[in-house]
Amino acid sequence: MLKIRSFLFPPDHRGVAGLVVLGWRGTLAALLVAIVVSFLLAGYWYPYWRLADMDLMMAYQGFLVGSGFEQDFFIQPGHLSIILTSAWYELFHRLGLIDTLTLSQIPPPSDVTGFDHIWTQAVRAGRVLSLVEAMAFVVIFAALLRRLVRDWQIAALAAFCLAFSGGLMMNARTMRTDMLSAALVTIGLLLLLIAARSPQSTWRPVLVGVAATLCTLGIVNKVHSVFLVCALIPAIPFFGEVTPPQAFWRSAKAIAALGAVAVVGVTLAIPAGELITRGLSMPTSIPPPFGVRGGYQVLIAALVFAGILAYALIWRVPLAETLATMLAVVAGVALGLLSIKILYHAENVAVIVNPIEHMFGWAAGSDPKLRSSGSILLDLLHSLGNGVLDMAARRTFVLRTSGRPTIFIEWLVIAGLVLAWRRGRYRVFWQVLGLMGVVWAVDTVGTLRGLKLEYVILTDPLTIIAAAWLLAHFTEFKTHRFAFAVGIALIAVHVALSQAGPVKHVFRTAPAVEECAWMDNFAPRIERFSFCPPRPVRSPPG
Repeated sequence: MLKIRSFLFPPDHRGVAGLVVLGWRGTLAALLVAIVVSFLLAGYWYPYWRLADMDLMMAYQGFLVGSGFEQDFFIQPGHLSIILTSAWYELFHRLGLIDTLTLSQIPPPSDVTGFDHIWTQAVRAGRVLSLVEAMAFVVIFAALLRRLVRDWQIAALAAFCLAFSGGLMMNARTMRTDMLSAALVTIGLLLLLIAARSPQSTWRPVLVGVAATLCTLGIVNKVHSVFLVCALIPAIPFFGEVTPPQAFWRSAKAIAALGAVAVVGVTLAIPAGELITRGLSMPTSIPPPFGVRGGYQVLIAALVFAGILAYALIWRVPLAETLATMLAVVAGVALGLLSIKILYHAENVAVIVNPIEHMFGWAAGSDPKLRSSGSILLDLLHSLGNGVLDMAARRTFVLRTSGRPTIFIEWLVIAGLVLAWRRGRYRVFWQVLGLMGVVWAVDTVGTLRGLKLEYVILTDPLTIIAAAWLLAHFTEFKTHRFAFAVGIALIAVHVALSQAGPVKHVFRTAPAVEECAWMDNFAPRIERFSFCPPRPVRSPPG
């Protein structure tokens, strides 16, 4: 007992430093190795049918594009993920790791060995792509957070919490659209926070424009991210700093820079505007909210520009820089939307331009009560009210357990909020509360689709950023006598809970035949999967 006590509460008060003894690069390298080991122990070797939803859906799209056909999966709509998957398959095919790129060369289901071999190759290749995306996300997250908080130890711990969050661990071994979207939006958020904290930077409008592109790409890949992006906009001004007199944006050179940004913005906005007009003119499965076509899209645009204007007024940003930032955002959003033209399909335009109608249609499929009153707004409010209770129960971890260790970080963040208020650190309080408000709001919306573990990858990074921000402003806790013990406990909880989901799937011994129900809609060019019963003979799609 004395040895354990000495380890957890060392006399030298090693604190946070004792948790990152490998240094910055060593800690990141160890994290990447740990992610790969976890992936190999539980994930890569799953049978190809183990997580059929969405592994087989995305693998099918990779084969579909490789066969020269158009994308026919539009739920998320997963546009960027499908592009990456098809390119990844082509790379693996050239390396001899996938035998075929086309649907026509896949053996028939009656040849179980040959059929399963091809799909195993495809799904495992897709899982490796997800692993690469996860590792890249962790490294970029760590680097940008270090730049934001200016403390490598805090950034290294935050990177660990992200790497071993339940959402990232599940998405790292599954062919889903969630992680790529979450990574793009989270990196965009970190760039915005860095820009907000860098009033002396001449390139700040460009940084904001890049962030706008990343956030738009996140929405293009998974339209559910629109809630996250919209909720983050009001939180950014809390992180600003007063702009001191700045030579560039108050000089004649600013006019030339403003003109250059305007030219780029208009050049990109014209074709992007055509896409938006086309999307608004396309029919949707349900009427638009409030019965006004394009109404909420205008409100989203107004929210973006209001956020820029509010930041400029509060923190005294020069007029030229403010206008340049607005134009950079227009250019960034337009560039993100124009990515739709890569492997263009009109249905992607309809989904991305009308996300609320699209998401409501799918949510109503899971919860028929959403259509009960005949009013989208009333239905949503009722379901969201229940979602608030569900979200609150999940925060206790007792009433609703899960493989989401970030919940325990939330407990510490809430304690930190109380401490910040009691010590009069009101600005830190509102900064962190703004981030956590986004987490709770987006999770509440996520309850409309059950808030599965894979979905929390959208909000877990924000909780980690909030915790890192608190620790960076209460540095005395880095050397507190309990810091090392609390850190060890959090590490243990993260490792244990984050592996619960992956390990659980190891013990599934047979394919879920109920997965066959969606094959007609999401893999129509496949006769059937080998684990599915024969389906009625029908003509293949044209």
